[in-house]
Amino acid sequence: MNPMITDKQELEFSERYSSGIREGRDETESSVFQAYAAISEGLRTYPAPNLDVSALAERMAQEMKLHPEPVRTRRRAWTWNPAPAFAVVCAVLLVFGLVQLVPLLYVPNPAPADSILFTTGSKAAEDAVPWIWKHRLQNGRLVTVPSDTSATLRLSDGSVIFCSPETQLSIRMTGQRRIILNDGSLVIHAAHIPDKDMIVQTPLGDARVVGTVFRIHVNR
Repeated sequence: MNPMITDKQELEFSERYSSGIREGRDETESSVFQAYAAISEGLRTYPAPNLDVSALAERMAQEMKLHPEPVRTRRRAWTWNPAPAFAVVCAVLLVFGLVQLVPLLYVPNPAPADSILFTTGSKAAEDAVPWIWKHRLQNGRLVTVPSDTSATLRLSDGSVIFCSPETQLSIRMTGQRRIILNDGSLVIHAAHIPDKDMIVQTPLGDARVVGTVFRIHVNR
């Protein structure tokens, strides 16, 4: 361009011309604008080159095979999906339920009681015993006789235990015959087994069953 103008002037003239201002403020600016107009007119009359579109497309296909690049896509915005969270919660609840249920289903060998009978008033029914109550007793865990109900237990060794209402006890027959009585009263008809005593464990101490019939009461 004109060697008499500075780079700053060149930038200013170019911005003014691009913004649509075609009249110069002085002789220098007018001459620069005339030069810009001549260049623009020359570019308009310059013939565009002829392109072989099919050859260009073939060349582009070859270049894409030689230099494949991964397609860049916009990352999908994160959205809340409740399905995975629900599945995790269900899995946790399932595992927790199995952990709680397995000890209830486990029955030691031998099982403490062969039969359990609940008596309410004058009516006795073996099927009235809750399923979970039976499994807790057979597993050697503490059970509580319901109120207004008495229980008669026939043990695996032939002994019979009568439990008053609201009696809390557990029975363990592995190794040593042991009855744990936390509350309530028991009447025990103990089967005689040589060298295998029956022990009743209470909060105040242990009692050894001597004889055929044994009565014990714990009031807490």
